[in-house]
Amino acid sequence: MINLPSPEPGIGHLLIAILGTLAAIFGTGWALLPSGLASSSKLLRSTLIGASGLLFLTGFSATLTLHRLNYLTLIPVLQIIYAAWAHWQSRKQTDTDSPVRDAWTKQDLLALFVAGTVVTTLFHVPLQRELGDGTLREVHSDLGYFAQQMMGIPEAGVANLWGAVLGDQSHAAGINTDLWYHWGSIFIAIGIHKVMGLPPLAALLDVTGSAMNFLLLLAAAATASGLMRGKTGWMLLVGALSILATQTLKVPVMLQWMNDHFPYGSFQHSKVSLALFFAYKYEGILVLSALAAWLHRQSAAAILMLFCACVSAPHTVAACAVTGAAILVIGLILRQHDTWRTGITLLVTPAIAWAVTILLLHAEMAGGGKGIVMMNTAAIAEITKRGLIETGISLMISILSLPGILHLLLAKDQDANKNMRTLAWMALGGILASCGAFQFLGQMADSFHVMLFVQTILVMPLGIWGLARMFQHSQGARRSVALAIIVACSLMGLHDLILPRLSQSRATWPSSDIAAVQELLNGQPFGYFAEKDRGWWIPERSVMASMIGSRVVRLNPMKDEQKKDASRYYGYTRPFQLLAPEKGENAYAWSLRFAEQLGIHYVVAFPNEPLPAPITTRSKQILNLPSMKVYELVDAAQ
Repeated sequence: MINLPSPEPGIGHLLIAILGTLAAIFGTGWALLPSGLASSSKLLRSTLIGASGLLFLTGFSATLTLHRLNYLTLIPVLQIIYAAWAHWQSRKQTDTDSPVRDAWTKQDLLALFVAGTVVTTLFHVPLQRELGDGTLREVHSDLGYFAQQMMGIPEAGVANLWGAVLGDQSHAAGINTDLWYHWGSIFIAIGIHKVMGLPPLAALLDVTGSAMNFLLLLAAAATASGLMRGKTGWMLLVGALSILATQTLKVPVMLQWMNDHFPYGSFQHSKVSLALFFAYKYEGILVLSALAAWLHRQSAAAILMLFCACVSAPHTVAACAVTGAAILVIGLILRQHDTWRTGITLLVTPAIAWAVTILLLHAEMAGGGKGIVMMNTAAIAEITKRGLIETGISLMISILSLPGILHLLLAKDQDANKNMRTLAWMALGGILASCGAFQFLGQMADSFHVMLFVQTILVMPLGIWGLARMFQHSQGARRSVALAIIVACSLMGLHDLILPRLSQSRATWPSSDIAAVQELLNGQPFGYFAEKDRGWWIPERSVMASMIGSRVVRLNPMKDEQKKDASRYYGYTRPFQLLAPEKGENAYAWSLRFAEQLGIHYVVAFPNEPLPAPITTRSKQILNLPSMKVYELVDAAQ
């Protein structure tokens, strides 16, 4: 038997790629850094350099990948304009206007190296795929879907959910417009894949993921440094714990209890830390960078960063808008000038970003932007009641974050300030408003994001920052309580981080089987047949296919496809728009024509999903492996 090399790259290759990616990010960000920020806090300065470099390279990669200008191209253009404006402003300053630079010391750099190494290693645990026994472990299928998009978008020439399925046939299916979606990490990974030659899954999870974890650490530490005093090492520790900690322990008993007792579902109340939630890491970096700049009185940088975050993803727009509306009302009721002014900023900034992205740059909203908000006035009272119930549930689950948030709201020490109080109102108002928004967005398939986003990026980290500050400024029992809650939340976050790696619930694949199919296909797409699966655009086999390095397409339509809310919302009929069924044609005959239309010559069958008999008669077995069989579609290949 021939021993094929592992489909996963070696640790040395990955380390070089991670360091090279961070060097590119920080080098680009340093070139864009306005001289007026050179003397700011070292943590803030490094955070803004990293976030700026990340944004610029995202827009640059998107433009090169799509071979045209797109809505993400706007971000580098704005960055260059802002840098030029800031440079022009700095020329007006005299040498006496410039404060002393907050430089990195050797001790600071050592703390950063240790914290960065621990965080990037620990936060990568749930993404590890090699088990050391000759098998590869699957990660969540969403991550496989992201890797599929890395291969599909360059072929499609358009950033759309269906690019990974339809490839270069996307335009023929009527897909000509970029979708407004959180593409940031995907375009960064596409650039890494092209430049460094890494497999898509490794470029996305191992390299891009590690770089984002390091940037998250900096952003969280910089935000914490705007709320309390302390050495760099302490800020890095608080920052790391704030993106690790969670509020509930994910054990079967707890999850079952939530499912049984929460009247409107429990998924929207999931407490997933930024350390674990890959899809939120990119936007988390941008939002935390904006918060850090605002807390450090760098208003222009904060607004620009927030605007870029809103252009980058609609999730940020929704979260900022509902939070802004809440603190605008709170500020007006309490007559707190700074609070309601911040609320206006959080409303106006995403509104402008939406208008520019959708109306000016013509990006497409998921679901076509139709029927997102439930406007039935007869249902408003019921929706309001549900929103209040959801708020009560959310506050109950957020009980461990509330002491830290309330400390920031009520603190009277000499270091307390108005921004700290406003930030606390953001968290409390965000909980209330996001629960209400979740009910109003009832017709939107992914409406739960408005609640998860606020909790993951604002409420849970802020609870830890507040508790750390409470620990600093308290004595006796209050100090012990703050420490105990920090430890408890961090241990729960650590449990959730390690659990996916230890869990036996994910499928595993022999490395030799993956390598054999990889050698046969050499990047060609393949199909499969299934009676049960996720949506057509996000196949369950996406992780396995991404390990192989090929796009994967479920070739057959499922009987209940049209009954799923998400399938209807994201347009499950796209394949039929590409290839209309002929009169009297059965599903298998259509599937074979669909494969031919997409240029798919191979199909894969699995022990629990054999090929349907009509397909077997039209195919020739090429590989017979323990975990799968590979067939060539004879008619499609001719």
